[in-house]
Amino acid sequence: MFAVTVEKRDSDTLLPLILKFIKPGSIIRSDHWKVYFAIEYLDMDLGDGLTLPLYQWEGVNHSKHFKDPVTQVHTNTIEGTWNGIKRMVPVHKRTTKQVQGCLFEFIWRRANEGNLWNGLLAALRDVKYDY
Repeated sequence: MFAVTVEKRDSDTLLPLILKFIKPGSIIRSDHWKVYFAIEYLDMDLGDGLTLPLYQWEGVNHSKHFKDPVTQVHTNTIEGTWNGIKRMVPVHKRTTKQVQGCLFEFIWRRANEGNLWNGLLAALRDVKYDY
């Protein structure tokens, strides 16, 4: 899991983040927000006019249903994650300066759920700071 803050929610912002953080060959599932349709057109040039899609995009049209009856695609997991983030991040910390640190803490806690103490010890052991 990862989460980043963005200045704008548009394809010029979203697509470079997908290319930077999501491994080619991944399946990306989302709703039918128009920006996501461009994911299907992110491809790798193989030469000789041949291209290979970088990602497989699967969407659910929420104006018709919340779970696609054919593909079974839904966005319940990410919706639940966003609700968890909103509950954990107080309104007064939802500023550009503070929200990324709160997202990092949420991701760390989720990754170490049920084992926070050992996660903390591992972080103290493994994290290196340049002075």
